[in-house]
Amino acid sequence: LDWFVVCKYPMFGTRGEVIGVMGTLRLAEVKQEPSETSPRLGKVLDYVRANFENPLSVRELADVAGVSERQLRRRFMRDLGIGVAAFVVKTRIQVASSRLVRGNDALSKIALDVGFCDQCAFTKAFRKALGLTPGEYRRRYTDAS
Repeated sequence: LDWFVVCKYPMFGTRGEVIGVMGTLRLAEVKQEPSETSPRLGKVLDYVRANFENPLSVRELADVAGVSERQLRRRFMRDLGIGVAAFVVKTRIQVASSRLVRGNDALSKIALDVGFCDQCAFTKAFRKALGLTPGEYRRRYTDAS
């Protein structure tokens, strides 16, 4: 799983009317390697990956980095192109998607295990990130394995 940047452009006919849509898709690459350019940010990424199942606040992560909350938010946007909370959710979704296709745990158990407060919040975040509910994802990609 990864993030992609999608751009859509109108296609015009000979009379100037829109006749379709053309799109491009590219991998959303990290602008820089955070652990090399910012060891503090690398510490935060490692901390999130090791503690994703726990509630994580921006304040706690800023303390890990030894910077203010504002500085941490700016560094995330500058180096990763996403916010702090979005990175935490992305990490949780990646772990959950792996568990969905590799095991038979109930969706509610996976939701709680990866740090969501309940199955509803998990399903909402999962659908927003991947366009499928966790159940649909499990059915689609377990059958493909």
